[in-house]
Amino acid sequence: SKAWASVFDWVREINKALNTPDFAPDQATESLSAWLTVNAVLGISGPSEESVPSEVLDLVQARADAKQAKDFARADAVRDDLKKLGWVVVDTPKGPRVKRA
Repeated sequence: SKAWASVFDWVREINKALNTPDFAPDQATESLSAWLTVNAVLGISGPSEESVPSEVLDLVQARADAKQAKDFARADAVRDDLKKLGWVVVDTPKGPRVKRA
């Protein structure tokens, strides 16, 4: 928990510094480099939706369409297909989201 507290404190300090006029481009570069190192070690940020293959996005849409049509057997089958490809669908109030399994 102390490590996470340190990360959050550091992020808070960088965010404050970004709003000051004397935050130089080389400081931004150094901060970004440090963040990439922290992320590589801790794996804080995962894949973005842009990195999701179109085949997976098509299956997510097919599952949503099947659920809309109340074809739950088809929706479950598509979910299983996604799982075989290494992806998991999470239903949220804003719609389905896909993430690596």
